[in-house]
Amino acid sequence: MEFCSSVLEINLASVRHNCSVYINTAGVPIMAVVKADAYGCGAVAIAKAAEAAGIEAFAVARVGEAKILREAGIREPILVFNAFTQDEIDFGVAADLILTLNSFEMIDKLVNAADRQKKKALVHLKVDTGMGRFGVFPAEAGKTPNRPI
Repeated sequence: MEFCSSVLEINLASVRHNCSVYINTAGVPIMAVVKADAYGCGAVAIAKAAEAAGIEAFAVARVGEAKILREAGIREPILVFNAFTQDEIDFGVAADLILTLNSFEMIDKLVNAADRQKKKALVHLKVDTGMGRFGVFPAEAGKTPNRPI
């Protein structure tokens, strides 16, 4: 029996070209999702190619992924999808990451981190519209606590 292996070749010039096409077609800023190491294709290389094409923001699943992008010189906004430990929140505030608010219980952690660092936390409110994975329910979203983060 002969063993067959698969090879995936990433053409970064094509990534740049495709991103340019998306940007020009959409006519609005685009956020590239590069979570899970750009789905195994190399988040740093993909992000740098997308950045060169004019992509204005990135999204990742975890703070550690955003840290890798920041350390590689990516300065555009980075949205982080998942819940966080206090250490991750502290890093996220310091690195100007957009941290997803998945529940209102997270607000105190964000406020404390922002106060300690004398910064404002950048926050994205995640509303669960039916998948049941995470986020606040639509009825709760309108009841967002009125306090600065």
